Amino acid sequence: MVKNFNSPIVDTYAVYQFKYAHLVGIMRWATLHWGNRGGLIAGMITAVLPTEIYYAQDVGEYALLVCLLTYSLFFLDQANRKSLARYWFYGQF
Repeated sequence: MVKNFNSPIVDTYAVYQFKYAHLVGIMRWATLHWGNRGGLIAGMITAVLPTEIYYAQDVGEYALLVCLLTYSLFFLDQANRKSLARYWFYGQF
């Protein structure tokens, strides 16, 4: 496959990796709040959520944006719980 670097099309493999990372982030955050069962339920709901499916079809920067927002939420929540400077730093992204 020849890659054209002038093309706005993003590699779909990378987009799926961001979607999986987003799903894992949601599950980790829910596990902290509601335990293993809550994390599993949150992951199953996120996997079939209509907005997730809609943005998964639109190959673009949305996958990266949603992934970064999820991990920002996770790290800011950790910063509030543990009051460690490294979580405040990670949560700013």
